Amino acid sequence: MSNERVVVIGGSVAGASVVNALARGGRECEVTLVSADPQFPPYDPPPLSKEILSGAWPLERARFRTTLPPGARVRTGTRAVGLDPDRREVFTDDGAVLGYDRLVLATGSRPRELRTGAPLPPRGVHRLRTVADALALRDALRPGGSLLVVGAGLIGCEVAATAVGSGMDVTVVDPAPLPLLRMGGEPLGAFMAARHREHGVRLFLGSQVREIIGEDRVTGAVLDNGTHIPCDAVLMGIGAVPETEWLAGSGLPVDDGVVCDATCTVAGVPEVMAVGDVARWHSGRFGGLLRVEHWTNAVEQAAHAGRNLFEEPERRTAFDSVPYAWSVQYGLRVQVLGLADTPAAVVQEDRASGRLLCLYGGSDGLRGVVAVGRPEIVARARRAIADRTPVDALSWAA
Repeated sequence: MSNERVVVIGGSVAGASVVNALARGGRECEVTLVSADPQFPPYDPPPLSKEILSGAWPLERARFRTTLPPGARVRTGTRAVGLDPDRREVFTDDGAVLGYDRLVLATGSRPRELRTGAPLPPRGVHRLRTVADALALRDALRPGGSLLVVGAGLIGCEVAATAVGSGMDVTVVDPAPLPLLRMGGEPLGAFMAARHREHGVRLFLGSQVREIIGEDRVTGAVLDNGTHIPCDAVLMGIGAVPETEWLAGSGLPVDDGVVCDATCTVAGVPEVMAVGDVARWHSGRFGGLLRVEHWTNAVEQAAHAGRNLFEEPERRTAFDSVPYAWSVQYGLRVQVLGLADTPAAVVQEDRASGRLLCLYGGSDGLRGVVAVGRPEIVARARRAIADRTPVDALSWAA
């Protein structure tokens, strides 16, 4: 069928990557992208917590390169509020009804909110998801000021490192025993905890924020053990929630994201696909459902969905890429491939030189790799995970 109607919901990097794939494919189709953000193309998320936050980059350098197919329409500042998959219609908050033949869900995720007994102060509490968030937080990073980071995940740790470099007094609070635990496991957590402390960051691990204090603006916080932490600003970095509420009543399977098969096709709905933070797809490589919130996954998954979109369901190929995430903190490049979700089989650490290598897996194959200051092994590590090479057969890891 020519001139099929393709609707992409979400103007983030995942949505823009779907559009890029459609432009490269050259197929005649009517493309409409719906973006809640008033700006498109989107800004790339990785620089927001580093180069844009520190002021090292001009804003436009962080634009994600996007190519629109001929005749594509972009509806910015517009939210999808409902979906009728039987009639193949999307409803938007401006009253429009968009019919489609193929639909791609790329709505991403939103910051998880902290639950406290009292409302948050109206000023001084920040999130980091959009370029507007980054600019507002940048204005709060002043030498001699104090920042409380709630959450020691990837965003929290990157902001802490950037804020310290801006001359801020920084405190990080997280209920986990180590930072970056979900991203890279215990060895990486211990390695980076030491690095943060060396740069003056105070870590309150195994603790939770009970209350954010302040009337007009933030003045401090109280932890669950009664500790009072004064601060001028707070960053909430306690994870993200997939944007799926608008799908209520649609009948699409939603469980910590939109549930998809291995091809990124929404289970039971062959004309709908999901990509990026909102997609929870079946991974044959890791034997279960995965939802990955990293840049590389969003770009690769969107490109894959763009290639699969016009194929009949039985001809669609599985998305089986090796997850990859990276970070830069205090000049150290942290790279994580695959999943670090089991005890590490191999740990090689040299804190003095800022190098760490952790291997996860066993005789049934390499499952994950954490590398700090080891860029030379990343390509080989990704191939080894893809090939399921046994850990004891990895000569480059000896």
